[in-house]
Amino acid sequence: MRRRDHSQHPGTNASPCRRLPGSRRTAYRLVERGALFQPAAPWQEQVVVAERLVTGQNPASAAGVAEAMVRLFRPEAR
Repeated sequence: MRRRDHSQHPGTNASPCRRLPGSRRTAYRLVERGALFQPAAPWQEQVVVAERLVTGQNPASAAGVAEAMVRLFRPEAR
């Protein structure tokens, strides 16, 4: 599968993030709009908890996300 090179298509580079792969482009756009982005090394566990929101970066984060969810639903486990 070939990626489209946006630099060869005038008018498609409205934002510098257009040249980034999908997930990086999404992260860049969210940061532009005020989001906090905490990346980890590729395929390493990364779990972030912000109040009642729990996110994991990739499949390696599954166990950490589950543990964080248990802590949220069981106040005595905090």
